[in-house]
Amino acid sequence: MKILVLLIHLLQFGDSTETPKFEEQVFRGIYIGTNLFIYNPAPDKGECVFAIKVNGKAVPFAVKSAIEIDLTGFKPNEALEIRVMHELGCQPKLLNPKALTSSLDFQFNYTAITQTAFTWSTQGDTKGSRYFVEVFRNNFWKVEQAMAGRGQEGEQSYNAEIAHLPGKNKYRIKYLDNTTGKIHYSREMEHLSEKKVAWHSFPKANEIEFSEPLTYEIRDSKDQLITKGTADRVDCSQLVEGSYFVIYQNRTARFDKQNGKLQPPPANAAALSKVREKNGDPQALVTNNPK
Repeated sequence: MKILVLLIHLLQFGDSTETPKFEEQVFRGIYIGTNLFIYNPAPDKGECVFAIKVNGKAVPFAVKSAIEIDLTGFKPNEALEIRVMHELGCQPKLLNPKALTSSLDFQFNYTAITQTAFTWSTQGDTKGSRYFVEVFRNNFWKVEQAMAGRGQEGEQSYNAEIAHLPGKNKYRIKYLDNTTGKIHYSREMEHLSEKKVAWHSFPKANEIEFSEPLTYEIRDSKDQLITKGTADRVDCSQLVEGSYFVIYQNRTARFDKQNGKLQPPPANAAALSKVREKNGDPQALVTNNPK
C-alpha cells in the first residue's frame, strides 16, 4: 500500500495539467559529520513525508515520526541540499538544525607539514573552541594533540610538534566550535618519513630496550593497559609471569615473562633477529636474555 501511495504521488508530481498534490521543503547547508533527523507529523497513516532527496538523489528511510537521514557517505564540509516531499497540510521540521550549518564562517586558510611540525592558519575560530591534531593509524583517526582556539579577530596561526613514524604518515586537523557544536576538518596531509624502523630487545632479565627513545604501551594478554610512556628503556620487574604485548610506532610485538626473565616467544625469535639485523643492531643474533 505504501508503494502504491508513493507511485500515485510521483505521477501527480509529473502531471503539469493538475494542481500539485504535495509540497516540498528544502534545507541547505554544510555536512559537519552528523546525520539529520526530520520530524514526520503523520507516519502511522503513511501520510506526510513520502520522498527525500539529498543532492538530487533519492535516499531510503524508515517511516517514523523522527526520520533519520544517513549522511555518512559525504565528506566533511561538503555542501548539501535536502529536499523533503510531503503531503499538503502537514509540516515536517528539521529536528537538529545545528547539524546542518547554513554558512561556513569558520575556515582553514593554510595547512602545511614539515619534518617536525604541523602548521595551519584559520579565521573565525571562537574563544574556548578546540583544535585536535589527528593521525590516521590502524585504519582509524586518532587524536595526537589538542589545543584551545584563541578566538581573536583576523587570521590566526597555530603550530603543533609531531613525531612521524617510518614510512607514510597522514594527518588532519579537527576544529570543534564550543558555541555551536559544529565540527570542521582541514584537508588531509601526508608526509613520507625516511626514519628507520625501530626495534626492541631484552638486554637484562626485566628490561625492554628500544633502539631509540619512543612512545610505547605494554598490554597484557587480555588487552589491558599495564603501562605506557616515552623512553628508550622500560623496567618490567613488576610484571607477573605471562604473555604481554609491547606496542610502539606502528607495530605490536608479543613477549613473555618466564622464570623471571623477559623474552620473545620462540616462534618469533628468528624474525626479531632479522629485523634487528636489518636495522643495524650489532647484537642482532642475541634474541634471548643473558643468564
